[in-house]
Amino acid sequence: MLGAALIAVAVAASPVSYSDPAWSPRGDRIAFVARSSDGPASIETMSPDGSGVRVVATLPSYVAWPSWSPDGRKIVFGYGRSYVVGADGRGLRKLPTGGCCASWGPGGRKIAFADGPEVQSEIYVMNPDGRAAEIVATPDDGHSYWGPTWSPDGQRLAFFVDEAPDMLGHARTSLAVISRYRGKVRNLRLGLRAAEPDWSPRGGKIAFDGIRVLDLATKRIVALHEGRHPSWSPDGRRIAFVYEDQIYVMRADGSGVRRLTQPASR
Repeated sequence: MLGAALIAVAVAASPVSYSDPAWSPRGDRIAFVARSSDGPASIETMSPDGSGVRVVATLPSYVAWPSWSPDGRKIVFGYGRSYVVGADGRGLRKLPTGGCCASWGPGGRKIAFADGPEVQSEIYVMNPDGRAAEIVATPDDGHSYWGPTWSPDGQRLAFFVDEAPDMLGHARTSLAVISRYRGKVRNLRLGLRAAEPDWSPRGGKIAFDGIRVLDLATKRIVALHEGRHPSWSPDGRRIAFVYEDQIYVMRADGSGVRRLTQPASR
């Protein structure tokens, strides 16, 4: 009996990984995903120093990409299907549309997201209730669009472009910008993997996996730290990001790196 109990404990305790940080509009909370390898995933929030962790929503399915409403009262998230929940954990509901990587627009009236086949995902926008979805950008054959991020004025969307792998299995990821629905897509072709972009609060820069920051005026790219899924603080002074399944925060120049989450099992 003791051996069986030990096995049960070992099975129940699986490592927890943390991902997808997103600053609240006031900068007083960071939303993120907590996921164990064999259990449900949760949307949680914490203070910028890593304290005061609260579970907002838990689902048995894969969840990702939390994004705050501009008033800080709601969070949209999802993967394959989008959900909205109150920042206090109340009122969880599944939206009728919405696929991956939802991003709430600055004015609060639209949510951008990616949806479609794995090899040709498109960028859409929808109302906050998940209705009136419109296509923003449709890729060419062999490309997919993912991870939209709004410019602070709400006039442009940046997203990353995945190209289909070649005969050797090599694929490229680039960064693109569009200024109006179904308008011309401007591919920046940085020569680097530019996934999971986030537009800076002042509009002059875009951070992406690496962690790297692109200056849109000069086209200069600065590498700050290893990691992925950068998220600017509302004042532009800090960047939260993921490194080795933990969430960190640093100053916007790459200094002062601090880990916010702690290794855990559940």
